[in-house]
Amino acid sequence: MGQRQGYWIPIKVWNDDRLSLFEQRLYTLLLHLDEGEEGFQVTNDSLAEEMRNVTHRNIIKGITKLVELGYIEREVYTAKGFQTERILYIKK
Repeated sequence: MGQRQGYWIPIKVWNDDRLSLFEQRLYTLLLHLDEGEEGFQVTNDSLAEEMRNVTHRNIIKGITKLVELGYIEREVYTAKGFQTERILYIKK
């Protein structure tokens, strides 16, 4: 991920008391990675590195919560029982 100048947090995310500060930050990062209707791919390790001092497990939990609350959609493709690909979509 390249050098960024800053992030913009949407007011609906800022005011959503169901989201922790971490989940707000995660959503904002995902929002900036979004490539439109095609969705985007990013690994949990890349997200953890970008967010600094965040575990792989916390990234998974954060994405799951954002899916449950309807902020993002996730498509997971598997082969022989293993995840091979994940595409994320920001719901607008």
